[in-house]
Formats: sequence, structure tokens, C-alpha cells
Amino acid sequence: MHVLIPNQYFYIWSGSSFPYLNLLAVKSLLLADASATIVVYIVGPEPQNDNFENLRGLERVSIVGIEPDAVFSQLPTDIKSVGTVFHKIPESSASSRSNILRYALLYLNGGVYLDFDTVVTRSLSDLAGHQCFIGEENVWIGDEDRVAGKWWVCLYPRNLFWLTSWLLRRADSAWFSGKLQLARALEKTDAIWSKKQPNNAVMGAVAQSPFIRELLLGCLDTEFTVRYATGPTLVSQVAANFPHLVSVLPVNYFYSVAPGESFRFFADRTLTLPPEAYLIHYAASNHKKLIPTIDVACAWTRSTHTVMAELIAVVESQYVEEKNEEPVSPLEERPLISCLMVTANRADIARVAIECFSEQTWPNKELVIIDDGEEDYGDMIKGFDCADLVRYIKLQPESPRLSLGELRNISIEEARGEWCVQWDDDEWYHPERLAIQLGAAVHADVGASALKWTLMHVKDDAEQSLTFRGDSGIATPGTLMFRKGDVRYPHLARNEDGIFLRDVKDSNGLVVLDEGYSHLFIRVFHGSNTWEKDHFLARLHRRVVDWPSWVWSRWIVSDVTQHRAFKLTNCEKDSLQQMTHSFDRDTELVSI
Repeated sequence: MHVLIPNQYFYIWSGSSFPYLNLLAVKSLLLADASATIVVYIVGPEPQNDNFENLRGLERVSIVGIEPDAVFSQLPTDIKSVGTVFHKIPESSASSRSNILRYALLYLNGGVYLDFDTVVTRSLSDLAGHQCFIGEENVWIGDEDRVAGKWWVCLYPRNLFWLTSWLLRRADSAWFSGKLQLARALEKTDAIWSKKQPNNAVMGAVAQSPFIRELLLGCLDTEFTVRYATGPTLVSQVAANFPHLVSVLPVNYFYSVAPGESFRFFADRTLTLPPEAYLIHYAASNHKKLIPTIDVACAWTRSTHTVMAELIAVVESQYVEEKNEEPVSPLEERPLISCLMVTANRADIARVAIECFSEQTWPNKELVIIDDGEEDYGDMIKGFDCADLVRYIKLQPESPRLSLGELRNISIEEARGEWCVQWDDDEWYHPERLAIQLGAAVHADVGASALKWTLMHVKDDAEQSLTFRGDSGIATPGTLMFRKGDVRYPHLARNEDGIFLRDVKDSNGLVVLDEGYSHLFIRVFHGSNTWEKDHFLARLHRRVVDWPSWVWSRWIVSDVTQHRAFKLTNCEKDSLQQMTHSFDRDTELVSI
């Protein structure tokens, strides 16, 4: 095969964050092609986190800061004015700007451009015989009209069929991990609502490629305010007008899963890649909340048998083996985390929270206990192996008593850690909670993390207790981990943590972990909580989507455990079992 396209690859990045999956993208390419060289172009300030520093240490990878104007100035006179178009696009539209910049760099240097939301599975070197190549993908027919503001296209029958098909695949993936095989069953109906269209996430070309030149000329007349106008829409139009200038490769090469179904890479355990696939493209813009939580340990997923989890495991293990290097810790040093407990007169309940602290896998930790009650916990604390990590601060009771918010503020002042986490005395915490929440905050480059979903364990006078999954607005306040700063709790007896959560979010930034992490935290109703029992049970019908299940279980079959929130995952059941050993040995728990 006559080689035309040089074996050089490049990525483009701008922004202060640099998620782990970006690092994975580059590592996967290095493993797939032992002779490839890679340039990562940075527009603006370099990211400041461990993932980017680890990128800097990779062999055959160069990091180059560029000024877009310096690139555009090297273009021929008739296309140099794309720089003007570039600057008309708002900085917030980073992808639209990146489209123009990638075309310019490809035209000047040649090589292969890759989006960072790709993971390479085999070498692309056998595609070097093309003068220029792109790949096509399956897309919804009505998508271009929709992003152009023509909302009424959603009412067309075939587009309603697309919506139904998408919802079925999404439900199968999210609730059944793809076990119903609905995606495969619905493949024959894809032609009703889909079409094949080129994408520009993967592009290869020789220097001064005529096709890339036509793309740059097309940018001059593009309505750049419309999403995709400088990207897939433009590439599709130019490929249709000049088919002799570019090789459009089959769907399975780069985009075996449609962008609207990229959730399957993260959740569908039945998904397999076709043998002809060179890479996966997971459409990062569809997973803005998930991406920051993904790490090398795959703690973000309930199953290691998804395509993404398996690719992470394979790439990392092969990279360590082939480069003979130890895996790099996400943090150069392990910061001290202060777990903050406020309690009074319930040592029997607080015992479990202390036990959970003791079992945390994160090694650099302390437990700060603020006690304004009459009962003394000193002897109980001495019985724990972690006693030397506990600072028990006994306050003299005041009249009137300090509010819960004031007591929490005292715990913050006493904390010695860089990070703090609310550690209520009446909840149960998974051993990995500290490690996972800190990892999520670090990878997201924010100063706080919290869980949206938790397990709810409601005890009453009945013979059975109820355990189900529930969510809470922005996030569950009691799950908050935050970098210690100037924000403090309001002086309130209730909802002080909800207000504090919002203030921390505004001050520090907040990453919220999704439903897959509900097993990390069990909220326990025992009769002496700050909130009443109904506050907990209200989670069963808080969202509109839960109303049908609530009506069915509460009013039709008169069995609340038939609500879908009681259908626990294996991880959730395991957490529940762990809790019963230490907290509720004599109470029967109801779960499905």
C-alpha cells in the first residue's frame, strides 16, 4: 500500500479541566500504533490537574500551546479569513471553534485528527493509503432541523417512532443492562428514522488536501450560530458535493454505535464491538455529568462488563505492562479528609457511624465529633481500633441549645483536613465512600462532590422495615464532601445543610454522582431524626416519573414495596446486607 497520510495524530483541547478519559484516549492510541507520534494542541491556559500532568509524561506525545491566529495566518489568501469566522463564534461554543481549527491544522500539516472522546482499539495505519478519509454514522433524520429551530419536526410520525425506539433502548440499557436485547431487536427499524451522515470526530488527510480546502471555504459561508453547522453538517454537504476528494468509510469503522445511543458504551453489558471497528466514539457532550466521575478504578460503574469499563481495564493493564511502569496515583499526595459529626445523647446510634468511619478505605482521615449532650461517648470511642483518629469534643450544654447549623460550624473550625465531609451520626456509609467522592471532585476539578441518590431505610413500629432508592433535588445535602473554605452553615435547626449545599456549589463548584452510586449511603429513619418519616417516604413520589409507580403500589395494590424504587441492584443489596450486620441485626428488611 502506498502511504500518503503521515503517521502523525493530533488532538485539540481548551479549558481548565482535563478528564481521565482524555488521558485514556491518548494511551489507547499509543498502544494501538507503536510508531505513531501525537501532538496535543492547547488553546488558552494549560489544564492544572493530575491527568494533564500524566499526559505530559507520555512518550511520543508533544503538548503544544497555539494561538489560532498564528495558524490561520499560514493559510492561503483565499481561505485565511476563516480566522474572522472563528472569532465571531462565542468562546462558549468550543466545539464549533475546534472544527475550524482542526481543518486548518489538517490542511497545513496533514495527518489524522481525533476527538478526545474516542478510544482507539486497533491501528489506523492501514487507512494511510487514502488522500483523505472520514467516517459515516447513523443519525436521526430530524436532528438537523431540530437544532436549526424547526421544533415541529418532532411531531412527524417517523420522528415519533425514533423517540419510541430511543426510549426503549435507553430503558433497556439503564434498567436491565441491555439484557432485553431491545437495541438488536430494533435494528431492522432504524431505516425508518435514521440516515447515514459523515462525522468529523475522526479525519485523516494529506497536507493541502483539496477536500479540507473545500471545508475551509465552506466555513466562510456557514451559519455558525447553528449547532453542527461547522461540523457534521458542513462535512456532509462538502462530501456530497465533492465525493471524488474524500473516502467516506463505513459506519462500523468509527461510529458503530449511533451518537444518540452512546449511553450503551457505559451501561449495556451485552454490547460488543464489530471486528472492523478501529475505535469507539462516545459523544462526550451527551454525558457531561458522567465523564468527570470516570476514573481508572471504574468506581463509577455498577458493572465492569461494559465496553467502556473493559476498554479502561485493557488499556491501563497493557500500558503498565508494555511500558513497565507502575500505575500513577490520581493524587501525588493523599489529602486529609475530616469527617464531621454532630451528636447528642445517642451513643448506640453513633456507634455505627464511627464503625463506618473506621472501615473507610481512604487512609488519611480523621473523625471530628462535636457532642453537646449529657451522655458521654468517651469510653465507647476507646473501644474502636480507629480511636487515635477520632477527636471527641465535648461541649457544655447551653440554654438555649446551639442550633444544628452552629454546631456544624464548630466542627468545620475544628477540622484539620483539606477536605471535609458531613458525617451524620444516624446514617450508614459504604467503605469506599470517601475515596470515590474525593476522586470524583478531583477528576471534575471542583471543590465539592455529593450523591443525588441514596438508599432510604425506614424503621417504624411495624414488623418490617422498608428500604428503597430515593433522590433529592440538586443532591442529597447529607452526602456533601467539600474543600474547607469560608462557607459556613446558617444558624438553623433544619435545612441548614440544604442551604449550605447550595452555597458550597456556588463557591466551590459541585460534581453530583448519579444513581449508580446510591449504594454508598443509607439514610436511616429511626424515629428521632431531624425530619419526620413522611419526609423520607415522600421520595417515592417526588418526581413526576414516579407517580405511576406510586399510584400503583400505594392505591391499587396497597403494597408500597411494589414501587420500582424497591427493586435494588446487587450493589445496593450488598450495602444493605453490610448495614444489617452492624446496625439492624434484629430487624427484617424488605427489598426486592
